[in-house]
Amino acid sequence: MWLRPKRLRAGWTGHGSGSTRKSRGGRQAYVVCSRIGDDEPTGDVPQTVAAVELFEQLRNGALSGVRVGLLHGRLPADEKDTVMRAFNDGDIDVLVCTTVVEVGVDVPNATVMVIMDADRFGVSQLHQLRGRIGRGGHQGLCS
Repeated sequence: MWLRPKRLRAGWTGHGSGSTRKSRGGRQAYVVCSRIGDDEPTGDVPQTVAAVELFEQLRNGALSGVRVGLLHGRLPADEKDTVMRAFNDGDIDVLVCTTVVEVGVDVPNATVMVIMDADRFGVSQLHQLRGRIGRGGHQGLCS
């Protein structure tokens, strides 16, 4: 299932979407975006969800009661390490990120991944991203 920006609100609210329900049960979730958000959309390229903008929307809106973090490749290395350590330690419930988590990230408690604008990624990237969840004793859900 691909979530489109115009349907974004419905995906996070209601009687507990997969990401909020799982994170409230002590599990953690990734929300992966195809771009950071500092760039301007060009020409006829469809608008995609930006990590920075989605982070603000979620932490101030639909997921305001959940600990939401932000991780992308333009953060300073020490800040990236701090965010990943907090996520790994369980201090962040939902991590809004870019594909910076594609390889080398192991958080066994993360069981949910929502990939925004999944059509912007290749099959190999999607496979690598899917491999970030369900690494512990609980089943993973990727949508």
